[in-house]
Amino acid sequence: MALRSMTVHRYEEIRRRLAEGRSLHEIARALSCSRCTVREVRDGERLSPDAPKLLADPLWMTQLDWPTIIHDLGLGHPLKFLWEEKAKHLTTYSNFWKQFYRKFPQYREASVTARAFEPGERVEVDYAGDPIAWIHLPTGEIRKAWVFVAGLGFSQLLFAWAAEDMKSRNWLASHRRMFAYYGGVPHVTVPDCLKQGVVKCHLYDPDLNPGYAQLASHYGTAVVAARPGHPKDKAIEKLDNAFPFVPLHRNLLSSATEAYQSDRRVAGWMLGGSSWQIRWESGRD
Repeated sequence: MALRSMTVHRYEEIRRRLAEGRSLHEIARALSCSRCTVREVRDGERLSPDAPKLLADPLWMTQLDWPTIIHDLGLGHPLKFLWEEKAKHLTTYSNFWKQFYRKFPQYREASVTARAFEPGERVEVDYAGDPIAWIHLPTGEIRKAWVFVAGLGFSQLLFAWAAEDMKSRNWLASHRRMFAYYGGVPHVTVPDCLKQGVVKCHLYDPDLNPGYAQLASHYGTAVVAARPGHPKDKAIEKLDNAFPFVPLHRNLLSSATEAYQSDRRVAGWMLGGSSWQIRWESGRD
């Protein structure tokens, strides 16, 4: 009798009969398969036909330092910026995303419902995490700069400005530069509850810093502060981590030095196309 092909039903029947203690010869004769096939099922060398097949990693994946990528991802760097820094020259982002979550399914986040906004409706502002370091060339002193970062709700277009501190004058000046960069003023501005802008948080009637309230009135934008412990008040999740520091976080000193050399007061450049902007400011020096 000709040997039959392996099916899911026949595979499960072999396993059932093996569990009952039947011999290889008896099972092979009853199911019209070879004793070698039964032995492979018994020893785990043959998997069920419906088991997912293990695909070999593409060649470009062997050229990446995956432990470093996982470490940077754990620091909050977006996956897209890790791709831009480490794998853009090897593959497309869509392929990188697919292969990353195939290889590391445990890092896939739960699906969320995206909030839709109209163009010009909303901008979210915040300071981006820890300060960055830059060198004051005349003295060799290493100084710090705090990065103001903003993102539009509709296009996700990012803006960033680095200044020597987070005092009110720089907070307000960063807003003016942001509006000039966007070429307009969104209807709603959503800051965190920073004392430079918000005295007391409230979803509908926040108490604003007088200078911030005057700026909002001048530009005609409504300030709706995000409440502490209410992440849904912010549509752009973790705006402070959305700022793409990944291309710079290992070369901050040299980048700041080059910027300062090009113009001793203010130097700016575009990175990554037109999607975001960073400028370095040397303060009063």
